[in-house]
Amino acid sequence: LNHIITELQEKVSSARMVPVEEIFQKFPKMVRDIALEKLKEIEMLVEGSDTELDKSVLNEIGQPLMHLLRNAVGHGIESPEVREQNKKGRRGLIKLSAKQTENQILIEVEDDGSGIDVEAMKEIAIRKNHITLEEAGNMQEKDILYMLFKPGFSSTLEVTGLSGRGVGLDIVKTATEKLGGTVEISTRKGAGTRFSLKLPIAQAIMQTLMIGVGKHVFLVPSNSVLETMEVKKENIKMVGKREVFILRNEAIPFVRLKKLLNIDAGEQDNTRVVVIIYRGDNFVAVGVDAVVDQMENIIKPFDTIAQTFKGFSGGTILPDGSVALLLDMTKLFDLETL
Repeated sequence: LNHIITELQEKVSSARMVPVEEIFQKFPKMVRDIALEKLKEIEMLVEGSDTELDKSVLNEIGQPLMHLLRNAVGHGIESPEVREQNKKGRRGLIKLSAKQTENQILIEVEDDGSGIDVEAMKEIAIRKNHITLEEAGNMQEKDILYMLFKPGFSSTLEVTGLSGRGVGLDIVKTATEKLGGTVEISTRKGAGTRFSLKLPIAQAIMQTLMIGVGKHVFLVPSNSVLETMEVKKENIKMVGKREVFILRNEAIPFVRLKKLLNIDAGEQDNTRVVVIIYRGDNFVAVGVDAVVDQMENIIKPFDTIAQTFKGFSGGTILPDGSVALLLDMTKLFDLETL
């Protein structure tokens, strides 16, 4: 298990808050190059580059933003000639912005192009059997626009003036939702379109008990701990093939965290402290080498992919720069089938 712990610790270490400028800075050149290729005149405005986002989230959001910007250049902004016919300036505007609200980061890609003809979209969706006439009658504008996120729906629009407007949007939706966020579209025909990505600030403050096993430090949510006490040999008994801990004349399951996590902490068993953990209406005694501290920590939760081993739900960077992983005791106990 040591390599899994190391891998998860690396994920926590990379959970630094960094300015979105790290990815924003590469987009203006991309927009200029595509505009040149499409013979369009486009100005790009970037705002809020100093807004900070979790580095792992920032790495995931780069490709979706690229799709939105390519889409805006290729299919949002009109040609200079068409813009002049529509009494607009020859040069189109694309704005990429980021800002932090109370509990989320808002990233928006906005253009002042042709907008999306929602009624035309609805008619195509009915004609191509994506929705029924009855369903269409009950749909609001946002519901119709949301069809752009359906895989394959953009190909439905190929023979229309909406061609290409949905390309890559399923990727945008999937990536945003994977990060626990949402994506919204607002549009005005002839005036432009705005895509809004709302991303959670991926951290939570939690009161934790810090425990040590070998060279590792782990965290347990304080609200799952009844008490801690020194291990005395007379309090540990064997019942069949399992160890139990005698807590005030009651035998409760006893597990050594070193064994539970399969940690090589040397030949000698250094279990000196027992942590009594709530498990539903019952208790489990967990043997550890030491109780290090009790403190409030900023926890970085793991996404579903990072949960290679079901016993960890997040981690934090300690004041000395080292990493402590948050134990999911319920899942650990389930693995042990106590």
